Order: sequence, then C-alpha cells, then structure tokens
Amino acid sequence: MEAVCREQLGCKDKLSVLIEKLAAKGVIPESLKSWAHTIRIFGNSATHDTDDFFTDEEATEIRNITRMLLEFIYSYPARIERLRSKLHNR
Repeated sequence: MEAVCREQLGCKDKLSVLIEKLAAKGVIPESLKSWAHTIRIFGNSATHDTDDFFTDEEATEIRNITRMLLEFIYSYPARIERLRSKLHNR
C-alpha cells in the first residue's frame, strides 16, 4: 500500500496520511479509503504485534482486498479508457 501511495502521490509520509491524500486527490473514493485503512491496520498488527497471527481466512481476505484496491487504482482506469476509445472510434 505504501509503495502505491508514494507512486501515485510522489511524496513520502506516514501511510495513514498517504491514504487520506489518495482519497483527497480522487485516486480512491471514500469507501475504498476506509478499506485501505483496514489493510494498513492489519499490516501494522502483523509488523508490530508478533504474538497476533492472522488466520488463513484473514490473510486471504487481506490479499483479495489489496488486489481489488490495486485493480481499482491501476487496471480499471485503463480498461475504462479502452472502452471510451472504442466508443469514440465508432
């Protein structure tokens, strides 16, 4: 998440601040901002609380939500642009 935020925003900051900036810039909507913060909190827990382990189900959900966020930021804009181009060329 942090690398994505930095790449999109071109700046360094705490991840919580970067997520807020992503939403403020319109890269992600408010609903996805909340999801990104949830992923951040799970990541912090994994990094700092070594006695707290994720279940397989939690890890799978974290991976799936992270993938969805990446698709929203990177894949969907290109897909929409291709559709617009096809419509424009008709």
